[in-house]
Parts: sequence; structure tokens; C-alpha cells
Amino acid sequence: MSKKRAGRGASEATDAELMDRFFADSRGHGAPRARDRKLKQLAREVYRVLAHALAELADPRLESAFALEVRPAPDASRFALQVSAGAQATVSEVEAALEAARGHLRGELSMALARKRVPDLIFEVVP
Repeated sequence: MSKKRAGRGASEATDAELMDRFFADSRGHGAPRARDRKLKQLAREVYRVLAHALAELADPRLESAFALEVRPAPDASRFALQVSAGAQATVSEVEAALEAARGHLRGELSMALARKRVPDLIFEVVP
């Protein structure tokens, strides 16, 4: 008998559902200060790596796009990357380009972060 894990691939949720589920404002739950500091430190490093990797992508739909903000999930298993579409592409074009580049961006994270598991990325594109 094999056990099914409820984690990966159990349900295909949209990015909007994942944003609501994992990135709602979790203040007031009493997270220890040291954990909060480490999470912010990790978020800064993820932002630095993703902003650099996004700037180096050769996709013409992402030429004017740039990273605005990175928000971690409380357990640091996912990061929401907010990206500005810029003036040269529409929001839907930038979303499609980011989805196509998701694996490359996670690969850049895996090389830069000293973590056992690479966090999943959720994209939020704003005009």
C-alpha cells in the first residue's frame, strides 16, 4: 500500500487562492522575533536573487518588467513575487512569461540559497 501525501499536486489551486491561503496578514499570531527576523532575511535574499534573474531573462515580454516585492508564507515554503508589468507588455503577457520562466527562477534560487528545499513561487503581476 502506498500513502498519498496531501502536499504537492493534491489539488491544483490557482495563484489567487494560494495568495489568500498562505499570504494573508498573519500578524497577531505571536511568531517569535528570531523566526520573524530569519524569515525577513530570507525574503530579502529571495528578492535580490529574483530581481537579478528577472533582469537577465531574454524574454521580450519581460523587458520592462521588474520585481516590486517578495512576501513569504509563514513556513517559508512559498514566496509571492509581485512584479510590475512595465509599459511594454500587458499583464497577461507578463504572467505567461513568468509561468514559462518559473523553473529557471527556482533554479536560480536553488543555486543562491542554502536550503534543503527550494521554495515555490507565486506571481502577482500589477500594471
